[in-house]
Amino acid sequence: MLAGAAQSVALGLPFALAGSIKGAYDLVLWRWFSGVPLPQDDDPVVPERASMRPTEEQRS
Repeated sequence: MLAGAAQSVALGLPFALAGSIKGAYDLVLWRWFSGVPLPQDDDPVVPERASMRPTEEQRS
């Protein structure tokens, strides 16, 4: 009974350890870059609606 529990813990330990390391890494990156200002986009570009039909200029 104890051997089965130990085997389950041993199989899951690498995944728990990797998840903990990744979580710590993500928190460090978030803390590091949380103060970096994002560039402001003064003139946002709105893409035109794509159409499969040709426009009047394309037909002539």
